[in-house]
Amino acid sequence: MDQGEIATFKAYYLRRLIRRVRKLIHKIDGESSIQQFWKNYSIVYAVDNTSESWKELQSTTMNHVWKKIWPECIKTNEPEVSSLSEIRQNILNLAKNLGFEDLEEGNLVDLLDADREPLSDDELTS
Repeated sequence: MDQGEIATFKAYYLRRLIRRVRKLIHKIDGESSIQQFWKNYSIVYAVDNTSESWKELQSTTMNHVWKKIWPECIKTNEPEVSSLSEIRQNILNLAKNLGFEDLEEGNLVDLLDADREPLSDDELTS
């Protein structure tokens, strides 16, 4: 996939994750609720979050990927809908509502781009 589509998917994933944290915090008061969330977060939640985030990707986004790989298979000339900046802003607003007032868009971009570089052998073995 194209890096723009990967970034969009990761942003959807993070947004869904923060929404889930927010929902839990409304049920349980205190900072320990975030810790409790992570203690209870399982592979089942991660797979569910991945599935639901994948469903959010728009066909125009995926057409953009396929147009680069196999242009003959794309029959539409719809422009790519890029809402990554809107998703990032939504994530920032959600995070700030959870008490992460110091979070800035640059921090969020760093988080979403953190794994763009492949890990070195040393990083994989340490």
